[in-house]
This record gives sequence, C-alpha cells and structure tokens, in this order.
Amino acid sequence: MRASLGIPVELHNLPPEMEVIHGPVERVDVRLSGPRRIVSKVSQMGINSIYAIANNIDGDRRDTWPWLGGNEAQAKANSDRFDVAKLQQWEDFFSYIQQKGIVLHFVFNDDSAWRGYDQALYIREMIARFGHNPGIIWNVGEEANEIFSDRDQIEFADQIKETDPYHHPVTVHRKSPWPFLGELSFDAASIQIGDGGADFSATRLMNINSIVIEHRERGTQRDHPVPIMVDETPRITEVNPEIREKFRNQILYPIILGGGNFELHYWDAYGQNGTVSIPDLEILINDMVALRKLLESFPFPVMQPCNQELSNPNNICFGESGNIYIIYLPDGGSESIDLSLTAGNFAYSWFDPRTGGVINTGIVQGSQETSINAPDERDWVLLLEAR
Repeated sequence: MRASLGIPVELHNLPPEMEVIHGPVERVDVRLSGPRRIVSKVSQMGINSIYAIANNIDGDRRDTWPWLGGNEAQAKANSDRFDVAKLQQWEDFFSYIQQKGIVLHFVFNDDSAWRGYDQALYIREMIARFGHNPGIIWNVGEEANEIFSDRDQIEFADQIKETDPYHHPVTVHRKSPWPFLGELSFDAASIQIGDGGADFSATRLMNINSIVIEHRERGTQRDHPVPIMVDETPRITEVNPEIREKFRNQILYPIILGGGNFELHYWDAYGQNGTVSIPDLEILINDMVALRKLLESFPFPVMQPCNQELSNPNNICFGESGNIYIIYLPDGGSESIDLSLTAGNFAYSWFDPRTGGVINTGIVQGSQETSINAPDERDWVLLLEAR
C-alpha cells in the first residue's frame, strides 16, 4: 500500500538553510521549518510518499520552475539555463525525503503548464541531478492531456527511460479511464477520478473499487500489469467525523481493497487560500496507517479482489480464495460468503477501522455458505482465515 500524501512543497521557496539534521524517523525535528518540518511530521505519522511538481509556469500555482529567473517571463527566456543554486536546494530536500523513508513522486509538468522548453535538456538535467535517489517515481505531467497528445506523452516517457540509468518507474497522470494500459512505456497508472477541484464533502463519488479492479484486470489482459495509483479525487476541504467515515467508505477501503493505492488529496492551507492543514489530516492518516498495518499482517502480495464471493454488492472483498478474506462492510449488517468449496474451519474476527483493534473472535465451518453479523451498523472489517 502506498499511502501517498500530496504536500505542496513549493520548491522554489525552500529556505536556504538546508542542512540535514539526522535523527530517528520517530522523532519530529522541531528545529526544522517549512517543508522539512512537514516531511518529518508526516513521516512520523506513517506516510510513505509525497509528490512535487517541478514546472508549473502557466499552470495552477505558477510559482515553481528549475530555470534561472525570478518570474515566469524570465524563466521562459532562460529555459536553456538552470538555476544550479535552486536545484541544489531541491537535491538537499529530496535527499531528506529519502532519509525519512518517503518515496518522491516527481512530476515534470503541472496541468496547463508551459512546455516551450527543450524537452530532452529538461529531462536530462532532472535525471542527472535527482535520479540517483533510490525512491523516485517519474511522472510526465499532471492531467498531461491538457498540454500533450497521447503520442507526446509516450515519447516523453520513452525519453525518461532512455536517459535514466537507474530505471525508476515512469507514469503519467490522466483522468479515468487511464489510456495507456498495455503500453510498455509506462510502469504504473496515475489516475484522476472525479473533479479534483470539487469539494469532497459535497460530492458522491462513483464506485472507485470497481474502477481500480477494472484497470488491474485490463492491464493483466494486455500482458502488462501495473500498479494502479489513484492520484487525485475531489479534495478534502474539512475534516470531521462525517468526512472521516465517508473517506473510509468511498476512498480508502474501496481503493486499497481493490488492489490500488492513492494520494490523499486535500485543499491545503499552505497555499491558494486552502482550509486544511497537516494536523487536521491526522485522523484520516491514522485510518490509512491502520489499514496498511492490517494488510501487512497478511500475505497481501498474493491476495486479489474477491467481490464475486460475497452476497452483498455494497461490500468489498480482498483475499486469497479458500484461505484468507478481508471483507469491508461500509454499513455493518451481515455478510454471507460462499465457503462451500473449502473444507475445514475458519477463524473470524472483526477489525475496527476507527481504532485498529480486533474484537469478537470465533470459528465458522467451511464446506457451506456462511453468514456473519457485524457488531453494529457502523463500518467494520470481517477477517476470515482458514485454520
């Protein structure tokens, strides 16, 4: 599971005092300020991936570029000359991210960003300076179809692959359905589901679980299965108990138990008049980490979506057929699962997604269809393991 959190690092405004302060991951480095302090905090919270956009000239924020120049016009005029002092600050920051065990999702271009630069030179410079970092995902661009044709995106990805001696994975961000399944130029799918500028609290999402499963299956059918990363959904503009439950119901469990991973997309208070800060997100991040720890206690690499084995179409199943099942019930109630082809007994328990605790353990018989009732009408996770 990649619990990816989009943090607006505003790379061009990194402070000049970028010395590395060494310390255990569990400790928040209170001497740090700005982006580094945020990274230290979210690392402690359990987040393992963030993203940074390197060029947003003419894009959304219009504040970040690797070229010389104090404004967009100057940067455009100097697009064959890189600001080496700025790029050294980026390198120090990226190295700090890696020390904290966090993957860098490096996005070359913002949506609607200017692309009048020398593409080969830009790619070569970014890889030469940052490619040595072990944990990097290269992303051609956010909503890349706004400035690139499909063929342009494939060519950009191919240039990255031809230039990068470290063979980091390459992807491109597009709205669902992601158009490059089966295309060998890409190693992962970066998908936007819904309007990223919409308010999550007022938006009813489509069935994300089925979208993730469909993308997984289509990649496999085309002999090129890839990780499915949901990197943008309607943004979280506030955090309260109702939003927390909706987040679990419509994003967290549908994506992860579909075999995907995602970016926690929020309207950040660090820019653009946003309303949500990192401390606000802590309760959502706790739920993300609780699910990750649960999965890591099972052989999740061999587990697959298994909704077809359930009686309730609203519930979600992820497991190894006949052996292990993780079943999410968003509304509690009961679930019947067909164990008729599996002899022996199954141990069951209920995982509380609010606390990460386990309650109400017991035994059910195999070789039959079995119905089990949740503790109440809130969301619960049923765990079944063959004995």
